Amino acid sequence: MKKEESKLISEFYELKVEQLMDKKIWDLPLIEKDAPIDNVLSILDGKSHVWVVENKDDKELVGVITRQDVLQVLAPPRTHYNIFTLPKTYPHDTKGIMTEDIMSLNPVVCYPGEKIVDVLQKMIRHRIRRLAVVSKDKKILGEITLRHLIHKYYMASQYYPIINNQVEINLVSDLLDFIKREKIKIELSKDSDTEFWLDSPDKSITVRFIIDVKARQIFYDVYSTEYEVHLKEETIKDVEKLEFIAEEHRKWKVAEAIEDIWLILDEVEIWAQKNRFNIKEKELI
Repeated sequence: MKKEESKLISEFYELKVEQLMDKKIWDLPLIEKDAPIDNVLSILDGKSHVWVVENKDDKELVGVITRQDVLQVLAPPRTHYNIFTLPKTYPHDTKGIMTEDIMSLNPVVCYPGEKIVDVLQKMIRHRIRRLAVVSKDKKILGEITLRHLIHKYYMASQYYPIINNQVEINLVSDLLDFIKREKIKIELSKDSDTEFWLDSPDKSITVRFIIDVKARQIFYDVYSTEYEVHLKEETIKDVEKLEFIAEEHRKWKVAEAIEDIWLILDEVEIWAQKNRFNIKEKELI
């Protein structure tokens, strides 16, 4: 092994799980243990596994289901053969089967502070390709997969930073937590890890974000889709300055949306200062 490759893999082993894990909790295949089996099959149509939680509010991990686990559900039942008659099959369906009936208990997990070398050893020892990342109280925080690690190592071997995408993922995750904690009625969606947007409940106002990691810059644009107007900072600070709002009966709805958006922008600014990013208005829509 070349000296450069040896150094790279040694550094890779020493990285922490929290640096490489997938933290997009909203995108993880999660299901509650008392959900019907049909919901599991729906998720496994696009994913290779499903993490089973006690409930989606506290996200306490209680099990895992893989495509292999549902083979017993989908496979035909045993056939009884009689010498003098045709083969006899028994009735078989998924009615009444719940997620907890087929899940594997006590899945192998890892913790944010563990090293990648420890994760790889767990994968080898237990012959698995994915681990849930959990907190000390067993709440799922994300996941880390062999495919993900292969991709990260390959990109590093091609001289790309291993953890260059972690910044924007943290921002999206932090904003989702903030929106939930403050009970803000704003929907967050994303095109990619570097581009996401917020929509007011009635879709009348959209805020677009683009993150330039290399330049450590966050660009945002507040836009009224109803009136096709870009709302500058000095405008959205004071709802009374929104001259295009003519109808009194709509004024309070727009005012509420503007107030929520302003709270989120404040949170983004705090995050930017903490992580040494600049934040700037720019027409993006």
